[in-house]
Amino acid sequence: MAGGVRVGKGTALMANEVIPQHTTQPLPSGSQIPEKSNHQKVVEYENEKVFAVKRKARAAKDRAVMG
Repeated sequence: MAGGVRVGKGTALMANEVIPQHTTQPLPSGSQIPEKSNHQKVVEYENEKVFAVKRKARAAKDRAVMG
């Protein structure tokens, strides 16, 4: 266990192996933040089963508050 981090999936790392970090370079000082592209604006959709369970829980909570 490297650095107190535990990985539940994937290939085990060797004791001295480090995963390369994929980071974006910071914007230059004073520059404008670019608008999001259509690709960046895509919304993540929930699994239909998860959505149904959340809807059911919300309805039960609403009934408990009103009743």
